[in-house]
Amino acid sequence: METFPWAAERLSDHLWLVRGALGRPERLRLARRMAAQALGLSDDAVQIARGGNGKPLIAAPTGSLSVNWSHRPGLMLIGLAEGQIGVDVELLPGDDPLPLARDHFAAAEAAWLASLPAEGRPRAFTLLWTAKEALLKATGQGIASGLAQPDLSALLPLGGTARLAFAGQDFSLYWFDLGTAIGCRAVAPRPAQVTFPCFPGAGPETASLSGSPGVME
Repeated sequence: METFPWAAERLSDHLWLVRGALGRPERLRLARRMAAQALGLSDDAVQIARGGNGKPLIAAPTGSLSVNWSHRPGLMLIGLAEGQIGVDVELLPGDDPLPLARDHFAAAEAAWLASLPAEGRPRAFTLLWTAKEALLKATGQGIASGLAQPDLSALLPLGGTARLAFAGQDFSLYWFDLGTAIGCRAVAPRPAQVTFPCFPGAGPETASLSGSPGVME
């Protein structure tokens, strides 16, 4: 069996950070592997397709489990939930992000960033960006229409955990400080939850993941 020794770290229940050079087939394969382990199935029993605006969904087996992932060079964040979920991971910008915030964020958010010392803006900007994108991915809207909404100014300053009503759902937000990057998970549980088992052997240690690559289309 072919083995791909990427470093996989569990950040919290059903949320994994994978470090390594991952192409599109590998990213899909890892998402399938995590979903299969959570459901207690073989990788081949899980199918992931694309819904509206390209949102990934578990096409088989049908049920309450949702999946989402995000990637940047050398990083991939994979999340599962019994409800709607969106995740995002972003590298901290090297330059002052205030011009980007003024172009893309709500006016109150940009004004808040402008009030911060320049050295504190990259982290604050990334906390905002990851939360917005995670929420938009969870609802299937994506960022094509911009990032002015959701307006998170009422939650500032961000970090740790928060709750927000958005698009008719109550979301819980969780941020993860990854050093040179920040990850965020947005989850809106379904009213009737069905508990799925924890990943076998899950923990903060690294893991070797193996199996057959998946095919999206």
